[in-house]
Amino acid sequence: MPEKREEKPQKEELRNFFADLHVHIGSARGKRVKMGASKNLTLLRILEACATYKGIDIVGIIDSLSPLVLEELNQLLDRGELVELKEGGLRFKPGDVIDTPYGPLPAREITLILGEEVEVLWKGNPFHVLIYVPFVRTAIELSRELQKYTKNLELSSQRTTLTIGELTELTLSMGGTLIPAHAFTPHKGVYGKATSSLSEMLGELWKEIPAIELGLSADTYLADFIQELQDKTFLSNSDAHSIPRIGRERNLMALGSPNYMELMLALWRRDGRRITLNVGLDPKLGKYHRTFCLDCNEILSKYDPPVLSCPRSKSHKIVKGVLDRIVEISGRREPSHPPHRPPYLHQVPLDFIPGLGERIYYKLIRAFKNEMNILHNVPISEIEKVAGSLIGMMIQKMREGKLKLEAGGGGIYGKVSKENLTDQLTLWGKSKR
Repeated sequence: MPEKREEKPQKEELRNFFADLHVHIGSARGKRVKMGASKNLTLLRILEACATYKGIDIVGIIDSLSPLVLEELNQLLDRGELVELKEGGLRFKPGDVIDTPYGPLPAREITLILGEEVEVLWKGNPFHVLIYVPFVRTAIELSRELQKYTKNLELSSQRTTLTIGELTELTLSMGGTLIPAHAFTPHKGVYGKATSSLSEMLGELWKEIPAIELGLSADTYLADFIQELQDKTFLSNSDAHSIPRIGRERNLMALGSPNYMELMLALWRRDGRRITLNVGLDPKLGKYHRTFCLDCNEILSKYDPPVLSCPRSKSHKIVKGVLDRIVEISGRREPSHPPHRPPYLHQVPLDFIPGLGERIYYKLIRAFKNEMNILHNVPISEIEKVAGSLIGMMIQKMREGKLKLEAGGGGIYGKVSKENLTDQLTLWGKSKR
């Protein structure tokens, strides 16, 4: 008889999932939750949009500890539209087809991750953190505990009287995870507003933080200027305040299955789970990329960073840009990328592309089902058949990161330059000769 060989266990197959882990609720139970967000940004509409035309597989609802949102979550659980997973997270189970603003579209099951954005003070400076928890019972327990230290938790992103250390320890005690939100922005970003060193702020608790959220106006290239972040995972999330902005920034994750436990393994980069691609706006398109002078009403992008005061007058008030702040606190002129860092793909939303209006967007969704297909997968030749060669060429340029951009700052978005359209018209004209 042939010698019996010991069989090696088969390597578990991982799949890729698109995740946007920072989406706000505008209203719940007929009351406002996130002030400044669209009233139409309701729990069910978010889930239905992600399951159809947004193409997002895992969505983090970042107002899940609001008692109003918890009521709606329990209603969906009672109706069987949400099912809690034993590994954490909730599975949204829609019908085969959902009636959307773009007509009836095929629907997929997606995963909801429960989260909350909380405001904390550090030396008098407010900044935001994100808390993720595995189960509804955990969310209810943490919500009750936070209400002891937080006024009006029904509203999003409320300030707690807990210190950052106390909030981190409370989160960990309940099996949750805490990460800094939009870490570099000048308004409520921890690096942008509160400190130049998270490791010094958190002390021993720094090792319990697996990741940071990059936020608008930052990407991997910029964040890797900061030496203490070398071992941290980077998240690129949308911080969506309206349905169209869901998935503007997103993460492609290699997971065994879309649930809370697998997501946490990916943030810690364990058992092969990981983020394989960060996707989002080029930082130049962000609202806070460069320093903005409020007195001159000017983005100071023509000056080399860091611009820490207005060159015309140091008495002028400024909004410090993300790039300028990162160069200021890092003291470095080049980033250092660790081996585990995935690529960052610069993309823009479809509605940022010059010439791609609502009519063409409607046609593209009807033809190709969701935005992720259009942005990543559909051959350009097929897109051109639906939207025309000019739009097809622009999407190709966007996929390659070759669109010309104009920098934003001071709360004003950057934009895709109209020069792109002129360039494409020229190329298109030459191809017709």
